Amino acid sequence: MVLNIKDFPEIEKKIAGAETPEELHQYLQTYTGPGVGTMYDEDTKKIVIADGWAPDVDGNVLNILENTGPATGKVLKDGVITPV
Repeated sequence: MVLNIKDFPEIEKKIAGAETPEELHQYLQTYTGPGVGTMYDEDTKKIVIADGWAPDVDGNVLNILENTGPATGKVLKDGVITPV
């Protein structure tokens, strides 16, 4: 699953609106973790991008190592994965 930073506010609403611990766990399993490159900050109640991940020019959260370099034609510039 690839998350887009434009969807963070809606995801945060879902997490905040979880009515049971099971529902909260399901949302956190779906929208956070090493597979999607995001974490949920309990203090700020916000989705944040994990270290090693960055948005591309379209806002998709991608793994930096897998999506930059000579073979990809993309680089990390100012915190955004950008075509060369």
